[in-house]
Amino acid sequence: MRVISTAAFLATTLLASAALASPPHVDPAASNTTIYPKGSQSLGEQGVVTVQAYVRPNGRATRVRLVNSSGFTDLDTAAIQTVMNWRFIPAMNGSEPTADWTQLQIVYKLPDQPAKSNP
Repeated sequence: MRVISTAAFLATTLLASAALASPPHVDPAASNTTIYPKGSQSLGEQGVVTVQAYVRPNGRATRVRLVNSSGFTDLDTAAIQTVMNWRFIPAMNGSEPTADWTQLQIVYKLPDQPAKSNP
């Protein structure tokens, strides 16, 4: 019975602390750009890369790891470089910024090409 009580207490404590914290997210006011390698574009490479970033209280990602690959090494590398250069709003625990992980998807889609007309 004591183990169940301890587990219930820990679960309640974890839920309470999770409710106080807001996760880090991309700063919409920053001029964050996505790196899309020209070589990948010319080869027709596109896809979705999922990464996790460890965001420090200063809003910078200090670690980025690949979660799901696009299937193209250059796009995966570009996604990691992109996120390392982005600015974030850090996680908040009450009124204090704190370091935490966040997960992001970078979508690489070729721009629509205008249809060629036959003269």
